[in-house]
Amino acid sequence: LVPRRQPGVSFLQFKMPSTYSFASAVDTLARGSGDSALFGVAVDISAAYRQLRYADHVLWENLWCCPAGIVVEARLSFGQAASANVFQRLSNLIILIVRDAFDRAEAADPLPEAGDPDFWSSREPGAQSRRGYCQMFIDDPVAVAISKPRATRLGSIIAAVLARCGLGTSPKSQGPTGECLRVLGLDFVLDDLLVSCPVDKQQR
Repeated sequence: LVPRRQPGVSFLQFKMPSTYSFASAVDTLARGSGDSALFGVAVDISAAYRQLRYADHVLWENLWCCPAGIVVEARLSFGQAASANVFQRLSNLIILIVRDAFDRAEAADPLPEAGDPDFWSSREPGAQSRRGYCQMFIDDPVAVAISKPRATRLGSIIAAVLARCGLGTSPKSQGPTGECLRVLGLDFVLDDLLVSCPVDKQQR
């Protein structure tokens, strides 16, 4: 259900995550990492769309006829134009929960290697202040953080939240060597702070 607008009530506006938003976050973390390294995490949601079931009262909107009879799509379909938007709304909520849980964990149990304190203390109010960043384009969660323990923490929170949502996950290979973080077709090489564009994507 989409909530109706009410006087005095505002709704959060989400921008679609992109390679630009990820690169911008990586750049900020790199400049504020001090002597620490950046580490990335990627999770694959197994058959993401098919894990979401339609409510019984809307099944009639998701049926079609064929020579063999009537087919009812009981789960979110890859072929429907609205499916990506439906799943992205869920993804936005999941990322909000992950960021909140990460902030609470960082406050309750600060980790070493928090980057350059001068850099982070000079940030303007409202600017990125987390030592970790995550985003989720439809069904592809990716994250990057300062230090391996912090990246492990952020990745564990993502996996835990997805598990609580009932969304099964599986291992995900990353890039041609498995040592880079692939985000929307681009390979982020965090060790060298480089972005590699595969040949088949360069024309785009």
